[in-house]
Amino acid sequence: MIGTGQSLPRGFHDTFTHHFTTVGPVRLHHVTGGPPGSETVVLLHGWPQTWYAWRKVMPSLAAAGYRVMAIEYRGAGDSSRPAHGYDKATMAGDIRGLLDAVGAQRVHMVARDIGLMVGYALAAQWPERVASMTMLDVPLPGTGAWEQAKGDPQTWHFGLHRQRDVAETLVTGREYDYISTFYRARLRRGPGTLRRADGGQAADARAGLRRGAGQRGHDSRHGA
Repeated sequence: MIGTGQSLPRGFHDTFTHHFTTVGPVRLHHVTGGPPGSETVVLLHGWPQTWYAWRKVMPSLAAAGYRVMAIEYRGAGDSSRPAHGYDKATMAGDIRGLLDAVGAQRVHMVARDIGLMVGYALAAQWPERVASMTMLDVPLPGTGAWEQAKGDPQTWHFGLHRQRDVAETLVTGREYDYISTFYRARLRRGPGTLRRADGGQAADARAGLRRGAGQRGHDSRHGA
């Protein structure tokens, strides 16, 4: 499980605990902490990440008085990976079902990349459940900016990861090397920029590139 052996902020597990909740056909993994009964902040990660991408901001949100839920949507991390159901409306329904299960009626949504698409679909379908929406790092599908992004040579990996298990077969055991090339290309910095000591990129990549998960992630990226 991501976040049990990797580097975490000091005292992280004094505040946050791991949970699994079954919502219809899927079992969702989420990490939750902060004052019970307070306003809830939902964190939705991108690809090929897991809840672990939020580990450094979660303690600050809890200290500010928020109940924090970092959720792994279907197909990611330790959540289940069914063969179908990766359109945004269905994935948003999973999140809504989880919020129902834990009694979170109205939340502040913070989401990036694929998580942004899922969070936006939730807000569009059930606006009464979203108090605020913070969207990071990616244009919304269906917009001109999204169509332009799909034609960018830096998104070559979209097609690769839509082929079931091909990318996973090629990069297993070299996840850090593979994922770090994306960071370097976008940051335009040298090989020494990323530190192996933290292990964050490799930890997320190993979970995001498990068999089925990488292809599922890109199905969700392209789903309606």
